[in-house]
Amino acid sequence: MNLLIALFCGFISFAQAQEAVVEPVKKDKSTWEKVKEGTAKTFEYTKEKVHEAGGAMAATRTNRAATKWTFSGHYSFFETWVLTKYGMTVAYNRSPSSTYEFEFAKGSVGFGVFGLDIAKLEEQRLALRWRTYCQRNTFNMNYGIYYNKLSARLGSELLDSVSGGPKTSVELLELSTVGVSWGLGHRWQTKGGFIWGADWLTIHMPVFVVKESTPYMDANVSQSDRNAADDTWRELKRFPEFAVIKAQLGFSF
Repeated sequence: MNLLIALFCGFISFAQAQEAVVEPVKKDKSTWEKVKEGTAKTFEYTKEKVHEAGGAMAATRTNRAATKWTFSGHYSFFETWVLTKYGMTVAYNRSPSSTYEFEFAKGSVGFGVFGLDIAKLEEQRLALRWRTYCQRNTFNMNYGIYYNKLSARLGSELLDSVSGGPKTSVELLELSTVGVSWGLGHRWQTKGGFIWGADWLTIHMPVFVVKESTPYMDANVSQSDRNAADDTWRELKRFPEFAVIKAQLGFSF
């Protein structure tokens, strides 16, 4: 009897030990595993959004084909003489491959002390431009002709030597030229007609002079100084101008 009881107790102990071994041990995920899972989900979400944005941008050519007129404003972050320039453009979308544009741009740079206008350099440009995409989606090149007016004025601080009574300013020089231009850039357009882009580089090459005058120099500078200034003036009329990063925002319909 004692032997049967001992065998029964041994069998119960063996069954409990086996149950303890088979039962899985539940553990919390480590911090590293949680970070990996979170990173994977973030990556998939970002990938999905980038794909959606890429699809929207790829539709620029189709969106451009659905509109005819575009109005936009622009700002150049670097211009040769006046440093920066701003303006507006009206464009006609002839086809998904080409656009005709009329542009007005203006910029100035001045120098002053204690509220006195010492000198001011101002530039205005009117341009007719053909923008071509060929079979491309957003990258484009543009070609055109332009009329440019560059003027400089002396302010009140430098007018002591000018005869004829008190003046607030006097014209130092004026140069009007006609030339040709070339540039390259990108432009995107959404289905709703919103457009943005940039002309990364535009070169303006003067071809001939429409008007030139230097009234202050002719009246108040010696002949030797005028001769020296003429050399600089001659180079100014021939030197090409550069516009870098002309950002554009507008709407097409």
